[in-house]
Amino acid sequence: MELTQQSVGIDVSKDSLEVKFKEKSCKGIKIKGSRKFDNPSNGFINLLEWCNKREKVENVVSVLKATGVYHEDVLYFLFDQRKKVSVELPQRIKYFAKSKGVKTKNDLIDSGVIADYELERDLKVWQPPEKDIKTLRDLSREHNTLTNSKSEAKNRLHAAKHSHDKYVRVIERLQSTIKFYIDQLDEIEKDIKTTVSADKELSGKIKKVTTIKGVE
Repeated sequence: MELTQQSVGIDVSKDSLEVKFKEKSCKGIKIKGSRKFDNPSNGFINLLEWCNKREKVENVVSVLKATGVYHEDVLYFLFDQRKKVSVELPQRIKYFAKSKGVKTKNDLIDSGVIADYELERDLKVWQPPEKDIKTLRDLSREHNTLTNSKSEAKNRLHAAKHSHDKYVRVIERLQSTIKFYIDQLDEIEKDIKTTVSADKELSGKIKKVTTIKGVE
């Protein structure tokens, strides 16, 4: 039986990695192993050793379903170990599962579906973003989070000011909280400008984009 392809499906949560290793041959797709690893702890090393024992062909791809930031550490670890990795959006995996008739929802089934997804699709191999791009992404995420928090605090302040028999200390604390968010946002915006200005190529690209009508 000649193997044509192997894949690793990894379903990531905050504390664990649910993994299935599958292989494809002329006789179809076969499961070669299922296991749960810690995320992160020493789980990454164990995962690597476990996969290496099962690899029989070149270019085995490990596919991870993007889950906020919880998949990032294992993603970079596998890349640093010269493993081919791919990151897929949960919605794509979900639609693929529906097309396969998979209805039950649990992590082991998810990891198996993720492995199947790689075996049946020509997936793009992941490459890490440039350092400045990742920095801007992290700063943008922080900016969005604090902007939402500031808006929530403003809504609470508005309600507090218009409530009956209002307590002044509540209003004062909310005002202080909003000021804190504003100061933090100012610092983040300065960091963004510093990061962009330090990279001439990146600065040029952003300048070109912002010249497009409707983009600021």
